[in-house]
Amino acid sequence: MRTSSSIRQLQEQLGGELVIELVRDLPTAELQAAFLDENHPLAKDLRTAVIAAVDAGRNHARQIVVTALEKVLQERLDER
Repeated sequence: MRTSSSIRQLQEQLGGELVIELVRDLPTAELQAAFLDENHPLAKDLRTAVIAAVDAGRNHARQIVVTALEKVLQERLDER
């Protein structure tokens, strides 16, 4: 049986992968806007997608989205 900690880790992994895939072809400026403003339409849509996909609560989904966006933005900066 999975513990709540392992379920949370799995939610974070799958949710992060989902966000990374969804934003793959979006402009960096759009990602930065969503990263900086949780009320940005993209941030809201990503949070909704994570909530639905991995059954995460709103706050946990927000954390997953921010972490994934941060990862994508850092990778794009490193590519420059």
